[in-house]
Amino acid sequence: MILIVDDDEVSRNFIQKSLEEGYPVHSCHDGLIAFKYYAELIDEIDLVIINLATRQWLNGERCLPILKEVKPGTKVIVISTHDENESEEVKSFIKQGIPCLKKPICPLKLKETINSLLKN
Repeated sequence: MILIVDDDEVSRNFIQKSLEEGYPVHSCHDGLIAFKYYAELIDEIDLVIINLATRQWLNGERCLPILKEVKPGTKVIVISTHDENESEEVKSFIKQGIPCLKKPICPLKLKETINSLLKN
């Protein structure tokens, strides 16, 4: 299952609809709800797609290390309105080997990234 965490409803729904035909998907609008869902279904979640900057306190930047601590090896794709040339946070995630995709998300690039992560 893929868990999508994004406070932007349009973006979240777009990603979910782009993936529904190939993957079981669940989406959450904030990190706290996502973390609770993740904790309940930890063994069923194969990948987390998380928006780096949400308007909630438990945004992607704060939530991601917690998810990885709870389940080391968690596969993650970070989405952001910035790329590595515009954001030190994005650059940091890329250095850690975490793929980062800039919004607006290209469905083909997203699927390629997911397939690459889930193969490994």
